[in-house]
Amino acid sequence: MKYLLAVLLPVALSGCMLELLTTTAIQGELAAKNAQAGAAALNHVKEGQARTQAEYAIRAYQAEKGSYPASLSVLVPEFLPALPKHPDGSPYGYDATSGRLLDSPAAQTIPFTAEDGQNLKRIEDAIFAYWQATSNYPPTLEALQPAYLSQVPALSSGGAFVYDPQTGAVYHPNDLQPAAAAARRAGGGGGAGVRHRLRGNPGAERHRTRVVPRRALVAVVVAL
Repeated sequence: MKYLLAVLLPVALSGCMLELLTTTAIQGELAAKNAQAGAAALNHVKEGQARTQAEYAIRAYQAEKGSYPASLSVLVPEFLPALPKHPDGSPYGYDATSGRLLDSPAAQTIPFTAEDGQNLKRIEDAIFAYWQATSNYPPTLEALQPAYLSQVPALSSGGAFVYDPQTGAVYHPNDLQPAAAAARRAGGGGGAGVRHRLRGNPGAERHRTRVVPRRALVAVVVAL
C-alpha cells in the first residue's frame, strides 16, 4: 500500500497543478478581454464627446458669425479649448463649405505654392517672437496682430493655415494628410508644420521641435 500511495500521490498532485494552471490561464485571458472591452468602451465615449463638442462649436460659430469657420483651428480657443482629435491622436477632417466634421482629413490636396511657404515662415517667425516676449504661444493666430503681423496671411488658395495653440505649431492643411505631406517634402515643396528656425545659426534648417517656454525649463530644473 505504501508503494501504491507513493506512485499515486505525485500523479494526483500533478493533476491538481495542471488544473490550477489551466484555471489561472483562463482567468488571465478573461481579465485581458475585460480590459480590452473596457478600453474600447472608454475610447467610444471619448470619441463621442470629442465629436459632439466639435460639432456644437461649429454650429455656435456659424450662429454667431453667420458663416462656417474656415478651418477647425479658427474655433480655438473661443469655441473649442483645443483641436479635436480621435482617441488615438489622429485629427478629424473638416469641410468648410458644409460645416461638416469628417472622420479624417479630406483626400483632396490644396496646392502648396512658394507664396504659401513664405507666409508659413512669416507666421512661424511671428509665433516665435510672441513666445520670446510672453513665454507663451498665442491663443490664436489673430493674437499676432498687429504687434507681430500686420495681418495673418491666408493660403494662396484662399483658405486658412491650421494652428495648434497647445504646441505653437502651424501647418499647411496638406500636412494633416501624411501621404501628401511626404510626397511634397520629397519634391522639395516644404510646408511641413512648425519649423522654428534655429536661432544663432542663420543657415540652419528649420525643424519641427517644439520650443519649450522658459518657465517649463525652470520647473524641470527644480524637479531635478
